[in-house]
Amino acid sequence: MPRAKISLTLVGLVALAALMAFSFSPAPVLTVDVIPDLSTFSFVDVGGDGDATPGDPFIIEGDVRETGTETVIGRYLCRGFFIVPQADGDVTTVHQSFEIAGEGTIHVEGNESDVLTVRAIVGASGGFRVRKDAILIADPMPDLGPLAFRATFVGVN
Repeated sequence: MPRAKISLTLVGLVALAALMAFSFSPAPVLTVDVIPDLSTFSFVDVGGDGDATPGDPFIIEGDVRETGTETVIGRYLCRGFFIVPQADGDVTTVHQSFEIAGEGTIHVEGNESDVLTVRAIVGASGGFRVRKDAILIADPMPDLGPLAFRATFVGVN
């Protein structure tokens, strides 16, 4: 094989390897614990029946903590609508904001239930940057309190 073809082939392979390394680089991950404050929960009883039913809007706030600690590093705000009542927990559609002190705010939308869920990260402010494939994985953590969950943000740095 002529030397020029070998050089071009090597340059091509190096460029391809660099492109693949960039394209498949692991997404940055941020994990926090979220502890909703039940005293802030409020819903509008649209149907007037005294229960949260599909279509009723709600809001709740809470703390964002360093994973596995009591250290509060921010605030949590969740607003949404009940969409499907279930015996083991309602399914809701939500918009959640996770404000991390000194860093910025991450915004998430999607459906939520009492099981592990994945939702889209729709934006961020401050120092946070969001990749186009960014997601939130919300893992219920009942040992931390009612409605508490571990939030793993994938694709946010």
